[in-house]
Formats: sequence, structure tokens, C-alpha cells
Amino acid sequence: MEKKNKIKKVRKGKIIVRLTLLIFSIIVVLYIFMAFLAFKIFIPSMNSVNRYVSNELQIKLNEIHRTNLRNFERKINDYLGYTLQKIEMMLYGENIYLNDPETKALLARMIKLIYEVNFIAVYDEKMNLIYTVYQKKEMEKGYLEESLKYFNFKPDQIKNFKWSEPYSNKIGNTINIALIKRITATKPFFIAFEIDLIPLQNEIEKIKFDAVGRLMVVDSKGKLIFHPDFEKALNRENYSKYELYKIFKIGALSGVNRFKDFNKKPMLGSYIKVKGFNWGILSYEPEKAGFLAKFTLMRNFNEVKKYIYRFTYISISLAVFILLYSIRYYYRTITLPLRRIETGLLKLLEGERNFYILPGTLDEIGRCGDALNELIKLLSESEENKNESEKRN
Repeated sequence: MEKKNKIKKVRKGKIIVRLTLLIFSIIVVLYIFMAFLAFKIFIPSMNSVNRYVSNELQIKLNEIHRTNLRNFERKINDYLGYTLQKIEMMLYGENIYLNDPETKALLARMIKLIYEVNFIAVYDEKMNLIYTVYQKKEMEKGYLEESLKYFNFKPDQIKNFKWSEPYSNKIGNTINIALIKRITATKPFFIAFEIDLIPLQNEIEKIKFDAVGRLMVVDSKGKLIFHPDFEKALNRENYSKYELYKIFKIGALSGVNRFKDFNKKPMLGSYIKVKGFNWGILSYEPEKAGFLAKFTLMRNFNEVKKYIYRFTYISISLAVFILLYSIRYYYRTITLPLRRIETGLLKLLEGERNFYILPGTLDEIGRCGDALNELIKLLSESEENKNESEKRN
């Protein structure tokens, strides 16, 4: 009776284990099937949406960057072009000579009326400084000497007007550019006008797009002319060795490109050449800020995709675990006992009686093993009785 109760309990436990394995297997198979559908339908569809959104945002970014680049290029040309126009208008029709009092008076009027000009320097035909006219008295000491270092033109290079490279004057904390005018009088000479670029620097400090997008201007060698950080512009920092400058060629506007800043952070930017000058305007902003709409739209998709991958890996791991456990379980409860029974039956057919089959389980296969052991015992006893009766006879 105790053995029967024990067998019932074991049988019940076996049924529960097998049902549990079956249920888990069905769940894992269903989940893998759902993951398969997700990989085949959902993820490709969302990737298509992602590409579409990226393309649309790329177009939008191109427009934003292009607009800001073009606007600031227009400001540069308007500012310098208007200053050049005023200089030409005041010089037009005047009889200008090197040491003429009327010429000196004209230059004195010009420095008062053209507020963009810091000072005017007059050179002879060999580029020797003759005299200067300055707008502010504080320019008389130090400032003039600092600026005049950059007036290193060769006379044969100047046909009419010639612009210098931009330069900074740290004594006056200014950013400037020089305009040299060749005067073809009885005795040729040159007039140099230093034009103040600080108004353009002030403009670039105010410009922001997409909340964090900024502009800066570099010369043909990659040195800063204007930058949102005035100290960097004043120090003429060299950007030619950085990726920001390298990926853009002067004169090309190829839309918004990706690059890494000095801290290896992903950025977006574009480049345009300033007409009439060998300068380049660079737009730049953090990639995440530029693609904020995309990141906002695709964040949930990326989260869903991440969970799909995660649960797929978990389900595959569970499937492998259940498979290995099932193989081990069925090997110990079915394969191994059946092999023992098979071995016992072969021994029995060969006439061997002195052996015992270890059932290993208490289920139907185990009971078959017990029954076979009983059969071996009965056959062994029968043969012993037969041998004893033969001996008596």
C-alpha cells in the first residue's frame, strides 16, 4: 500500500514536471515566433521610418545651416563693401598728392566720417611710412605700432585696392583688416585704411540656431577671424589641424556633415566661402541637438527594439536551458532505464538468470523493470526446482 501511494506521488510529480516543461516550451516557441515577426516586419518598417525621418531632418538642417551661413556672408560683404564704397566716394574726383595739405585735410575728414576706419597710414612708393591719421588719441602709442606690423605689402602687388589678411590687435583688443589704395599721382604713393571688424565679431556672438548652433569664420589657413568666444578670435587660434576644418573644403557647401569636435563629441556642421575674400564660414552644433526631433521620435522605437533584442536573447537562453534540461531529464527517466531493460532482456535470452535490473524510476518504465526482475526471479526459481526434481529421479 505504501509503495502504491509512493508510486502515485511520483507519477503526479512526473506529470507536473512534464506539463511545466511543455508549457515553457510552448511559451518560448511562441515568443521566438513573435520575435521573428518583429525582426521581419516591425523593425524593418521602423528602420524605413527612421531613414525617412533622417532624410527629412537632413533637408531641414541643410536649410537652417545654409540660411545662417548665407545671412552672415551677406553681413560681411555688406559691412566691408559699404566701407569700401564710402572710401571710394570720398576719394573720387579729389586731387591727392603725397605731402599736400589738402590731402591731409581730406584724410582727416575721412577718419571722422567713416567710423569703421580706425586710422589711415600714408606710405611712399617704397612702402616707407610718411604719416598717420588716427581716430582716437589712445591709438598714438602702442596700438599703431602693433597694427603696422601687419602692413607688409609689396608695392608691385597693389594695382588699385588690396585687402590684407585679418589680424588682431591685442593692445586695443580689436580685430581688424587693412585696405591699401594705390594713388597714381605725379609721384605714386599708397594709403592704408585699417577697418575695425569688431561689429562683425559682436554679430557672430549673438547668432544662435537650434538653441545651440553657432557660427565662426576662418581665413584660408584655418586661423580664426570671428568666433562666439572673443578670446579665441583675438588669439587667432589655428583650426586647420582639427577635423572641423579638414572635412570642409573652402568654397564648397555640401550640406550638413558629421564630424567630431576637440573632445571627440559628435557634431554637425557646414562650410561656405565668403565671396570676395578667401575666408570660410563654419556652422556647427552638437549632433544630438541638431537631430533632436529625430531622437525624440525614435527614442521609443529604440527602446522597443532594445527590449525585443533583450527578450529574444532571454527566450533563446531559456529555450536552450529547457532543451538541455529536457534532454538530461528524458535521458535519465526514459533512455537509461530502457537501455537497462534492453540489456536485461538480451541477457535473459542468452540464458543468464543471475542478474538484477536497476529500474531507476518509479513510473511505468520503472514498473516494467520491476516486472522483468520478478520474471527473472520466477524463471530462476523454476529452473532450480526443475534441476532438483531431476536429481531425485
